[in-house]
Amino acid sequence: MEYIIRMKTTTLKFFLLAFAFQVSVFAGEEKVTVTFLKGKVFVIADKNEAPVSIGQELAVESKIKTLSSSMLSFSYRGGQYRVSANQTIHLKEIVGSQDSSNSSFFNKILRRENEPKPTIVAGVRGKPSLQNNAGANAPDYHQLIGEGKYQEVIDSLIHPEVFQEWKFLALAYDGLNKYPEAVKSLESGLSKAVREYDKMDAFYNLGLLHTKYGEYGKAIKCLLEVTQLAKDQRRISPETWYLLIKNSEMTGDDDSAKKYRGKLIKFHPNNLLARSESKS
Repeated sequence: MEYIIRMKTTTLKFFLLAFAFQVSVFAGEEKVTVTFLKGKVFVIADKNEAPVSIGQELAVESKIKTLSSSMLSFSYRGGQYRVSANQTIHLKEIVGSQDSSNSSFFNKILRRENEPKPTIVAGVRGKPSLQNNAGANAPDYHQLIGEGKYQEVIDSLIHPEVFQEWKFLALAYDGLNKYPEAVKSLESGLSKAVREYDKMDAFYNLGLLHTKYGEYGKAIKCLLEVTQLAKDQRRISPETWYLLIKNSEMTGDDDSAKKYRGKLIKFHPNNLLARSESKS
């Protein structure tokens, strides 16, 4: 009997150890991806410092050290975050503090949260085109994307023709986290965009995609196309100015960020994004 009890106790200990190991493995699977570096940045482990590189994956528990002239940006769960200069901090603290601050607006935009439709936030204020432009019998792509049926949209749009179809296709690929395909679809759609609004819409969404995947330089270039196409800067959406601010911050260009912040507050003083930035 004593032998059996000992065996059961040993088995229980083994199970608990195995469970603890499994939990630790799953916890360690939470990763961030380094999307931008300026200067030298180090990850600290067991009192040792190792340099960080662009594209490197780090555990969200990692401790990061930046110097007086360095900074780091990283992506995590569809959001973008920044570690400023002269910091020694765990990445999870950055995520927690920025998601509870004004930067949470930034990541909500990247995740396309709180949009009345998943496709109508664009580079300019005005009346967006909400029709499918694919005939009366075409699927309701707005509804399918809103329901997360991305593959169904892709399967339906084998040969897209007009701008809106290319845009729906891009949004579907984005929903599946297929960044290259989403960008290629929007670029193809841009060649079909005839109206000023559609061209701005395409550049805005390209800027949004590049931002989401950490291509800040490309994002800024696309978003500036929106500002150049607009005949009246008052029509440029607050989301466009806001993304220009955040992309500039992510690359350490605080002077440009300040300039775009001034535009946002000037043209959209009562907007929630402007009010959040006026506190910065």
